[in-house]
Amino acid sequence: MGEKGGGVCELECPKCNKSWGRMKFKYGGDVKAKDVTIMAGKKRKLKDGDPLACSLCGHEYTNYDILLAIAHMGL
Repeated sequence: MGEKGGGVCELECPKCNKSWGRMKFKYGGDVKAKDVTIMAGKKRKLKDGDPLACSLCGHEYTNYDILLAIAHMGL
């Protein structure tokens, strides 16, 4: 992606369709678990090495799920 900057996007689980967290990101940068804050269920901040999974149903995110979350932020 040739764009600069980034932002914060909501994470809505593709399996249970509920918002469960927020993720900071930079265009063209790597997404790390520490960039995610869990807002539903047990509220906490993930640490690097933690799996990126929905806090409500446990669905583990794929790279595709992350890209969709970022893309939906611009809508």
